[in-house]
Parts: sequence; structure tokens; C-alpha cells
Amino acid sequence: MLRWGKNAGAAPPRVEPRVFPSSGVGGRPAARAATAPFEGAARGRRLAGLQAPTVHVNQLIAAAGPTLTARARWMYKNLPYAKKGVNAWVNAHVATGIVPSWRLPNQAKSQELIDLFDFSSAEIDADGRSDFYGFQRRVDTEECLAGEAFVRFRPRLMADGLAVPLQLQLIPSEQCPMELTRLAPNGNVIRQGIELDAIGRRVAYWFWRRHPQDNIPLATANELVRVPASEILHVFEAFEAGQLRGFSRLTAAIVKLFLQAEHDDNEQARHGVASLYSVFITEPADEDGDDDEDVEGDVIRLSTGAVNRLRPGEKIEVAAPADVGANYEAYQYRQGLAIAAALDLPYVVMFGDLVRSNFSNNKGIMVDFGRQIESHQHSVLGHQFLFPFIRRWVDAAQASGAIVLPGYGRNPRPYIRPQLIPPKFEWLDRLKDVQADVLEVQAGFASRRSKVAARGGDIEEVDRTNARDRANALDQGLRYSTDLPPAGTAQPDGAASAGTAALPPPDPVEDDAAPAADPSTEN
Repeated sequence: MLRWGKNAGAAPPRVEPRVFPSSGVGGRPAARAATAPFEGAARGRRLAGLQAPTVHVNQLIAAAGPTLTARARWMYKNLPYAKKGVNAWVNAHVATGIVPSWRLPNQAKSQELIDLFDFSSAEIDADGRSDFYGFQRRVDTEECLAGEAFVRFRPRLMADGLAVPLQLQLIPSEQCPMELTRLAPNGNVIRQGIELDAIGRRVAYWFWRRHPQDNIPLATANELVRVPASEILHVFEAFEAGQLRGFSRLTAAIVKLFLQAEHDDNEQARHGVASLYSVFITEPADEDGDDDEDVEGDVIRLSTGAVNRLRPGEKIEVAAPADVGANYEAYQYRQGLAIAAALDLPYVVMFGDLVRSNFSNNKGIMVDFGRQIESHQHSVLGHQFLFPFIRRWVDAAQASGAIVLPGYGRNPRPYIRPQLIPPKFEWLDRLKDVQADVLEVQAGFASRRSKVAARGGDIEEVDRTNARDRANALDQGLRYSTDLPPAGTAQPDGAASAGTAALPPPDPVEDDAAPAADPSTEN
């Protein structure tokens, strides 16, 4: 710093830092208080046992993924509650299947697409075990147990005689080796069986030709096969950014499920022991320490109404195992709540226990559960599986000549993004829910299309069915309340009042066939 005048060249005076009053606790500076750790990050006595690893989720899955999958599959095969939980998950999200429905300006072309898909859906499964909607259940079951599902496109030849030359194959997650991490021959990086290019895009998947634990006699050696990523649908829900593979949805429930099953087995064994009426007779030893020679054996057979004489000094003890009483139900209920929470299922859905619930709280729980179901249906099943498959299926249908789609090459979007209609969610109070839907439609807050779709239906199909039923009823001379004209218009001749049906007049009865007028002959 340059200075002028008589003090030029002298050092500038020292300025002491200004000290502000402390705003911290106990007189400590506020800055030090701000650097204090969060309570959840403290390392004191209460959290000494919480040793959370700081490694990325990919490292955790690589180390524990195969074990989690194996245990989840074992539990599904052997533990009743694990099987119930997985089935309840799949029933809620897929049930009878999510149905695509096309909405094109050309209604005839929409119906042609729907009819072709309905016919082709029976041929989708490459293994021939189910139709397309059963295949959805298998995909969601695999995604629940293993945390991920691999679906491979299988293009077919026209000579195979399929309506659309395309099928799907479900590959177990164990066939994509979790331990496969190395450089690919082309310079890409393979991580956990997934080949990534220089910017992290998935370009291929590596699979064993057959399941590594499926020993086939006289089979050739198993080998790894590279499949382009364009031929694979990898369905899993990512819980962390950068996650490459999925992990079982039973992960948070594995310990609880196993310990609960052990506790239940122990309690069952205790009841079995308690049901055995065992009697023990104890007697003092002889003075010389020898047993009596007149004792024939250690087992005494009991008979009904018998009076047995005991020797002096003998006494009878009856085996009575301890009874846990009401603690068993309370313990199992609390464990069940934790298991249901780990599987993202309501307790009543997981265990079917209606004793601890009523209509009101069930309805509130199902509303929240319905939102969770919709989220999984759209973000996982729809985005990762259904829409990519439908686009590939429409491409194959158009290329094979199974259907002609005007303007498809120029603008394929109307054809590849149909409406997905999930299975209907059953109501708890049908009357009130229908009345509420009617009021919303009448007030313009919702459309008939949205209400029909919420029931798992297609508005076009509903209208066509109603039109056919109405025409058939008119041909038969029937009138129903749904056939009445709008308010303020005249009713057609012979129309019945609202809520009733006008029946055809009875056939005329001949006079000689009339019943007798004598009351004694009336039935």
C-alpha cells in the first residue's frame, strides 16, 4: 500500500479484528455451533451400533445381490407369508394384465389394431406358457423376487405362422452374471454384466447361454453371449442415482420373515409337546444307593379311571411347558406390521387379517395404496416394459404387412403410444363410489372416458356394447330406464317409467282354457 506525506514509506498501522458478541450456546462462537454434527450423524452411545457403509449401491448389490435373490426365491417357495406378499404385490399391480387401447382419429383403424393385438397376445410368450397378460405377471413376479427382470425380443420368420412375427423371452437375472466386471474386447467397460460405452450408455448385456445352476447332463459347456441392448428390456426400479442392477423387494423383510417363521415353528412345537400328557414319578434313592430290583421299567402306562398305589416317598409330576399366552399374538402382529411395511403392502392385504381393521380405515389405506400402485405401473411397468414392447410390436406388424398404418413412417407416435388400461381396482363401497363418479361427470369435473378407464374398461368398447344392447332391446320391444330420452322430450310409445321395463303383452287366453271361478280350485 502506497502512503504520501511525512509517514511515506512507513508500515501501515495494525488493525485489530473486530469481535462481535457471540450468539452461540454457552458463549461459544456461532460458527463453531454451526459445525456441530447432525444428531443422526453422531457417534455416541445410542448410535454406536449403526455402522452404515458409505460405498455406492452398485458395490452393495454386487456383493450381496446373488445371496438376496437366492434367499428371496427360497422364501417364496417355502414360507407362506413370503409367497402371500409377493402374490399380493403382483395382484395389485398386474392382476389380469394392463391392456393397451389405441385412440386414433380413424376409429376403424383403432379397432383393427386392438383386434390384431388381442389375437397376437396369445402368441407373445416364446416359451408358450402364457399369453401376453400372463407374461406381465411373470415379469412383475421376477421383478419382485430378484429386483429385476430381463426380457429379450425374439423376432420370428414369416414362415412361423405368427400373427405378428415377434415374441418375448423372460431371462432369469442369474443368467446375467453380477460378478462380470472387466474390459470388453471392443474397449467398452462391462460392469455387473452390462456393457457401457464411453459416455455410460448401455450398449449390450452379457448372459450365460443357460442358467449357471441348471446342470444339464451331456450338455455342451456353458458360455457367455453378448446381446445388444436394443434386444433387451431391463425392468427394475432404481432407488439411487447411477444404479445398474436391481435387488429383491424382499430385502428389507428377509430377516423378519425368517425369524417370524422360526418363532412360529417353535410355538407349534411347544403346542405339540403340551398336547402330550407326560407323567414322571420320582422317588428317593435307597440308603445303599441302589435302585429297587422290583421296578420292571421306567414307563408306566396310564388308563382311564385307574387308581395307582405309590410306594412311600414317591411323587408324581406332570410335564407342563410354559405358555406364552397372549404374547404370541401381539408379537406376531408387530412382526407382521414390519413385514408389510417392508413390502410396501397394507397389513390387511398382506395377511388378510380383517379382525384388526374396519371399513373406514381400510378405505383410507387403499387410497394411499392405489397411488403407490399407479406410480409403479407408470414409471416401471409402463415406461420400461410395455411402451418399448408396443413400439417394437407395431414396427413388426407394419413391416410384416399384418396391418397397414397410414403415415406410420412419417409420424409413428399415435400408433406407439396407446392408452394403457390397468386392471380395475375393486371398490369397498360400490354405491357411493358410483354416485360420486356420476356427479363428477355431470358437473364436468371428469369425463366418461376417464371413469371407464379407471374401471379397467375401454370407452369405445363400452359404447359399442351399449349400442348393440340397445338395438337388440328395441328389436325385442323392451324399454329400460337407460333407454329413456333426455329430460323434456317425449317418451316413445310404450316406454316404461324410469327404473322399470315394459314387458310384451301376454298371449291371449282362450275362454275354454280360463281357470275355474270356484275359489276352492285356485292354487
